[in-house]
Amino acid sequence: MDTKLEFTRSDLIKPLILNLCDNIEKLYHQFEQNKENIIDLSDLNWVNPLSILPIASLLFNFENQDYKFKIINSSKPDIASYLKTICFYSGVHSREQLSRHKNYIPIVSLPNKFDLKSREQVLSCLLDILLEQIGCRGNLYNAIGYAFSEMFDNVWEHSQTDYGWFFAQYYKNKVFADLCFIDNGITIKGSYERKGIKIKNDIKAISLSLGGKSTKDQERGFGLWTKKKLVTQSPLQGKFLILSGCGGYYENQKQKLLFNLSCFWHGTIILLRINKTKEAIDYIDYIE
Repeated sequence: MDTKLEFTRSDLIKPLILNLCDNIEKLYHQFEQNKENIIDLSDLNWVNPLSILPIASLLFNFENQDYKFKIINSSKPDIASYLKTICFYSGVHSREQLSRHKNYIPIVSLPNKFDLKSREQVLSCLLDILLEQIGCRGNLYNAIGYAFSEMFDNVWEHSQTDYGWFFAQYYKNKVFADLCFIDNGITIKGSYERKGIKIKNDIKAISLSLGGKSTKDQERGFGLWTKKKLVTQSPLQGKFLILSGCGGYYENQKQKLLFNLSCFWHGTIILLRINKTKEAIDYIDYIE
């Protein structure tokens, strides 16, 4: 089966979501076991974290489930080279495999089985690379470090998945960075239900998580509301996106929106878009 994936070139979040859903649907409905599947990326001429990271994780999972496939790379040499450099699709799995690049961090897939010390070393290295690229180490280290570490903690703690995935790209001319975290787990709704909390649908589950409704008796939820506040209400003036199951939420300085997806994502995708700033940021100000 030949699966041709198409990627929208845009900085706008909505068309990227619609495009991602189209590609997810293609992979889930066109992939066949016990057959040679072809992933056609020949028309790919643009890569961003929200578009490519979920696809990488799906292909990685398909391979682990013994699906057979081969990839037709982009016909554009610079894009084909970039995909190889960012380690599409399996990613890097340890600190030793990480390398410093000018404007991006390669795809990282961290196994849940990592011991806490190894996990912290990898996350520390990722943070150093990211803040070096953005060039705002003094202002953003604590703020982004807080969001960064807790995002992966949430993946391992709530998702019931084997890997946490990350990919970051800094767009120098546009002066912003996209940070994408994903898992292929049980969704936010599934995490609540696993704790015996009945939820009507994915949108309701996302809404509760952003309001601090916990899956644990002693905690106030996933901590997503604090990351959302840090990204959108601080001098970062960023954008916050979460997709889980068939629901989504988007927020910027002017808009808050809950919506349904045209696909189902088996897990959770979080995108943080942060703008470069010279203003000091104290993450404590955004923790409730």
